[in-house]
Amino acid sequence: MTTEEAFNRKISRFLRDEPESSASHTIRKILDNVPYSGSYMFKIEEFAYSLGLGFHLREIEISKGKTRFIPCFKYYPENVLNETPRTEDLIGQFMPMTKIDAYSFVAKELVYRLMRVENLDQYLTKMEESPI
Repeated sequence: MTTEEAFNRKISRFLRDEPESSASHTIRKILDNVPYSGSYMFKIEEFAYSLGLGFHLREIEISKGKTRFIPCFKYYPENVLNETPRTEDLIGQFMPMTKIDAYSFVAKELVYRLMRVENLDQYLTKMEESPI
């Protein structure tokens, strides 16, 4: 399984298992209104980036030749949540994950961060009006 598939699977399962949740409502708004084509991961990541938000994985070598990852959330300068620009670890460094698990974890976390955006519809409208 690729990292994109892991991300997409997490979003898909969430939509299926929690169809009435506010998080699912937010996900559907993004998927329906972001004009880019592509996977769940691409659409959600592009929308988040347009708001000054993002994610990445920090690699940790746990033994010779064996690596694990810490999922991280990134606040870019001038982000919509008015957070200080920084990168924030989402789990402790003593609990690193496989790359697939880390992408699955960050998918859900990214949606929850997007839910904190006030006037989300306003930003979605801007995305519709200015395609790549």
